[in-house]
Parts: sequence; C-alpha cells; structure tokens
Amino acid sequence: MLTRNATAWIALAPGGVGSTLISQGPAANLAYTSAAAGAGTVTSVSAAYGLSSLGVGTSGFTAITAAGTLTRVEFVSPKTAAYTIATTDLGALITFSSASLGTFTLPTPNATALGTGFFCDVENINSGSLVLLASGSLVGGLATVALTKNQGGRLVIDGTNYQFISDAFGVVSNIIASTGLTGGTITTTGTIAADIATAAQILADTANKLIEPVGLWSSVLVSTLTFTTSTVSVDFNTGINFALTLTGNVSALGNPTNTKIGQAGVIWFTQDATGGRTLGYQSSWRFIGGTAPSLTATASAVDMLSYVVKDSTHVYASLMPNMK
Repeated sequence: MLTRNATAWIALAPGGVGSTLISQGPAANLAYTSAAAGAGTVTSVSAAYGLSSLGVGTSGFTAITAAGTLTRVEFVSPKTAAYTIATTDLGALITFSSASLGTFTLPTPNATALGTGFFCDVENINSGSLVLLASGSLVGGLATVALTKNQGGRLVIDGTNYQFISDAFGVVSNIIASTGLTGGTITTTGTIAADIATAAQILADTANKLIEPVGLWSSVLVSTLTFTTSTVSVDFNTGINFALTLTGNVSALGNPTNTKIGQAGVIWFTQDATGGRTLGYQSSWRFIGGTAPSLTATASAVDMLSYVVKDSTHVYASLMPNMK
C-alpha cells in the first residue's frame, strides 16, 4: 500500500488480522493498530413492544437472562368502553366489544411519545359503533371515523396525522335495485333478482321489465274473445292472437283498445254447427279497397283475419277464408 507523508511516498507493509489504520498527526506516517477486545457481559434482554420472550399464545415482557427466543407477536388489548390510545399499544390489536357507542381517542402525534411510525390495530367486534376521534390531527383525512361491527384497520402515525389502512372507508350503506331488478332499497340483508315480465305485462307494454322466452311465448297464445251479438270487444292488453266462435250474427268487431304501433297477429273466426253467421267491423279496421270481407258461411268453417297496427285508428287487416 502506498501512502504519502509530508515529503515523500512510502510503501506501507500489510497489517495483521483485525488491524486498523490510524493517523499519527501532521507529516507523520500512517500506522496500524489492533483494537482491544470489548469488555462486559450481557445479563438480560427484554422483549419490547411487538415481541414476546414467552412465545406465541402468551403475553408479557419477561426478560431473557440466560437463553431464549424473541417472537414477533401482536398483543390483544380488549376494551369495552371509551379508551385513549397509549404508547403501550404499539403493535397491539385493540378490540372494542360493546353494544353501546364507544370512542377511541387518538392523542396528538408527537405531543406525547406517540411519534412517527407508531402503529396499532383496532377492531370493532360487537354491535355498538366505535368512533376513532383524532385529537389535534386527522385520521385517514377525517376528524372522526365510525366503525360498525367487524370493521377495523391499522393506525399509523405519519408525523402529523394518523393514516388509517382499512376497508372501512367507502362502506356500502345500502343497495338500490334499479331498472329491471326487484328488491327495493336494501340496508341490511335482502335479495335482488331480475324483474321478469309476465305475459300480461308484455301485452300491456309494462316498462322496465326483463323478458324471458317463456313469458314471450305465453303472450302470443290464442286468447278467446267473448261472443256477443252486438260489439265484440278486442283488448290488445289481453292478447296478440285471438279466437271467436260465432253462435249468432255479430254486429261489429270492436275497435281495438290498448293498441301498440307495429303489433301484428291473427284472429280466428269459427262458424258454429249452424253456420251462416255474419260479422261487421268498426271503423279502425281497414281492408283492401275499403271493403270489409265476408266470413265463410259453411258450418264450422274457419277464417283467419291477419292484422297489423299502424296507429290507434288504423288497424290494417286481410281475411284468409275457409282455412282447411
């Protein structure tokens, strides 16, 4: 090793194991020295916060005076009433168990021994609400944090405030079943399900319903019209396809009610065993050339009237007679 004194470069021989280079003053050469061994005997090691000298499942800070093991543990400190976080809570889990409201006060950071890096966990394990109250600081950016049953988290001092690492923020207080769902507003427990339209609701054009195939096909089943010799009522809220057996002459097939633009279907007209029954139409029924067709007069004959709704006063139709 080369080193320079006040006048020249000199070669320094290797030192022995454990030797240390020291200076000897201005213009003097460096020299090796051997450190003297330390003196003293460790007689006791104590477990500080977050450590146990007794192992998991035990508590206390019993000192190790001969041989032993320090184990990382989190002590549980149960509380049932108001409490102020203290230095002895470092690394501990503080539980709150009460059916009544309780408050854990968080002292101002650094105003006591609760300095930067202090941490502890808190958990509400009963039905009462637990409020974390920050004194002279904030907790998670808030002056207070309310914890309901089975909510908790870790408090960590960042120097001036408490940070709260938890799933308690943004807690869902209610769920509202929106369009197409049943269940209303759920604040505790409940069931949200698809709001499936019945056949009647499909026919009535009920809003905000989901349609299943079974309901859709049920809505197009043939509905029976009530026979009368005066005006036969046709309500499009009760069906799309209809059937009417004529046991006498009908003065008119009534103007359909509850029409939906674009609705299309058929109406089956069946003569009774006598036959020769006649049928008139009210003004909303529109036919080719403006002339209403006549039914097949043969006994038990079946005619099919196809229709489509243009608007509430224009239902265009065509009769296919004597269907075999």
